[in-house]
Amino acid sequence: MQGQRCEAVLDTLVNPLRPVPAAVLAVSRITEAMVRAAPTFAEIAGSVLAALAGRVFVAHNARFDWRFLAAEVRRARGLRLDGPRLCTVRLARRLVPNVESCSLDGLTLRFGYENPARHRAGGDALVTARFLQRLLRLAREAGARTLADLTEMQKAPGPPCPS
Repeated sequence: MQGQRCEAVLDTLVNPLRPVPAAVLAVSRITEAMVRAAPTFAEIAGSVLAALAGRVFVAHNARFDWRFLAAEVRRARGLRLDGPRLCTVRLARRLVPNVESCSLDGLTLRFGYENPARHRAGGDALVTARFLQRLLRLAREAGARTLADLTEMQKAPGPPCPS
């Protein structure tokens, strides 16, 4: 995101070169047939690195997603992935009062966002981007002015969010 505009969108299925785990199938409904002809991570690694270059990685539960992404970049390119990261779960804990749930579904419902592609990278990323815009407004109201301020804000202890 650059302001209100989506600057870069990278949305593709990835062939994991192994069977799709039952838990992934149950949550995402992504089947082996769907990924069979999809590119491998090694084939899209350059596009992923280009999308991340000079940008802040933002995700809902960023630590979880970053671990997978970093492992794949290491495997595909032998590189250590590094860069600034923001977690919308951690920011929500500090900035959204009286929230019933910090799950992406709970926050999407709370703020009336639609996510027609739930549990897919593209759909979840776009709704997370909309949520980030709201969090940035709340963070500014709380005094945050810089990325360093946001980074510190997400590190500060906050009340636990119900699941």
